[in-house]
Amino acid sequence: MSYQKKSILEMSHEEARNFLLKSENYFTLNLPSYFNIDSILNQAIDKMEDKILSNKNNSDTEINIVKSQVKYSDYPNINFCMQLNKTSNSYRPITLIHPYLYVDLVNAITKSDSWTNLVTRFNELRSKVKNQIECFSIPFEVEGQLATDYKKELALHFWKKIEQESIRLSIEYSYMLKLDISNFYGSIYTHSLHWAIIGEENAKEDHNSFGSGIDKRFQWMNYRETVGIPQGNVVSDFFAELLLAYIDVKLVDELEISKISGYHILRYRDDYRIFTNSIDELHKIKKILSVILQRYKLSLGDSKTKLSDNVVKDSIKEDKLYWLKHNPVVKLSGDKFYKKPEKFFSNFLSYVGFSKKKSLSKRRFKNYFDNRIYSATVQKHLFIIKDFADRYPNSGQLVKALNELKNRIDSFEEEDFIHNGTDIDTLISILVDIILKNPKMTSIGIQLLSILLLKFNIQDSTNIYKKFETIKKIRKKLENFGENEYLDIWLNRLIVQIIYKSKDNNLFEDYLSSNHNKLVSIANDIVTAKEISEGIFEEEWLIGDFKIDFEYFIDINEIVNLPDKISDDEITLIEYSEM
Repeated sequence: MSYQKKSILEMSHEEARNFLLKSENYFTLNLPSYFNIDSILNQAIDKMEDKILSNKNNSDTEINIVKSQVKYSDYPNINFCMQLNKTSNSYRPITLIHPYLYVDLVNAITKSDSWTNLVTRFNELRSKVKNQIECFSIPFEVEGQLATDYKKELALHFWKKIEQESIRLSIEYSYMLKLDISNFYGSIYTHSLHWAIIGEENAKEDHNSFGSGIDKRFQWMNYRETVGIPQGNVVSDFFAELLLAYIDVKLVDELEISKISGYHILRYRDDYRIFTNSIDELHKIKKILSVILQRYKLSLGDSKTKLSDNVVKDSIKEDKLYWLKHNPVVKLSGDKFYKKPEKFFSNFLSYVGFSKKKSLSKRRFKNYFDNRIYSATVQKHLFIIKDFADRYPNSGQLVKALNELKNRIDSFEEEDFIHNGTDIDTLISILVDIILKNPKMTSIGIQLLSILLLKFNIQDSTNIYKKFETIKKIRKKLENFGENEYLDIWLNRLIVQIIYKSKDNNLFEDYLSSNHNKLVSIANDIVTAKEISEGIFEEEWLIGDFKIDFEYFIDINEIVNLPDKISDDEITLIEYSEM
């Protein structure tokens, strides 16, 4: 299957604008399919076209949508911010920027001259460090027709490359130091973006440059704060990378002054892997990097810092190595025992004219002949995963472990669980415990929950009641673990169709009235035929005709056609930035 990966730095200004204005790049957090992000983004695109915001309308390239004598920077809640759980008791803000502010930012940076200057600057910085520092996290687009699962695999490409490159470097270097920047996006000093674009000396002399405009835009959309940029969009990712490229140059220059040369650095966004043949040099590099970061209001974190003298072993994440030893699943895909029958099946289908596509015949073969052997019952399998989750909470490998279990039980009927000595309610209880303690597992966890709820062999009305009661119990338990807004959104996905089709909303009154999640409230208001009391953005600064209409923010047709089981197309199992 052919595909092409295109870095954002290889795009023309028009291609970059189209790329950045895709809804999945405007808001990178995965939401249920009935949230129509395009409906709010397109309103801003249609009204602004390629213009930038101005309160003067001095030219054909500017548009004024702000009330007179009003500044949008005076409004603290101009964007919608959701606290995403990093752990059960720590949070990371994910921001849905007001559509007009996002389109303004995209339009500003993708003007022909501006984009050319940005790409030139980016490439100039990268060329200065290319022999010492490799970066694997520049935003990119996958072109061509690809299956959804394959796109997800491609998203992991750069992280896998770091793993392989780390092992390759073990033949040259004896030591590796892993470092990361603490609270990176939340600590970015907006003035430093200006510095990264034209250099610190030039930035201090020129307060009206393009870079100054970017600095101000990030301040104004954040209540004039100079610390922190919104996380959850690709424009922020792009400027974060530009700042880090600038810091890379500063680091290489300082190391040259200190006469340190025998090193190599791999960087994935704000995660570093530093390779040397001297522990003393590793400590010097760490200190120099720490001092440079302080200049830009940044600091290294402690939790991920790890020094290794076994580069091959520690190039692979510890959780991955542990799971390789304890995984109850034996895969046969690459084994001759499995490959020979698969090849025969494929050739036979082609011979009889049933299927000439190899990919299709492989999928059909897999449907009839499982390529997995399991050394544990389903319940024990999930207990093994829970033990792993307790040892390595929120790990990328845990996503894969749960996905393996999902593939195992997907085609089960209730009788299969009984014959397997497994109680479905018990599985649900274990699964909920894993989800609540490992918030990054929300997507795959809720998908598994949707599958388990389908396995009860009972009448529809009873099944609906049982599903609703299960959701209520989970939400009640959730209260004891602290708020998890993202989980609340996906729990609502499991019952929003039931609420819509119900003729008696009194059945759900307690559930509806107890909810305080804005996105959930909007969805439920729409499906219960209520008017939306308020949107998700503060918009008193806007001229009336420009206020965002949320009428189509919830796609009723999507809700009507929602399957009970959450499909792979609805979720992104692993974001490469989260690995």
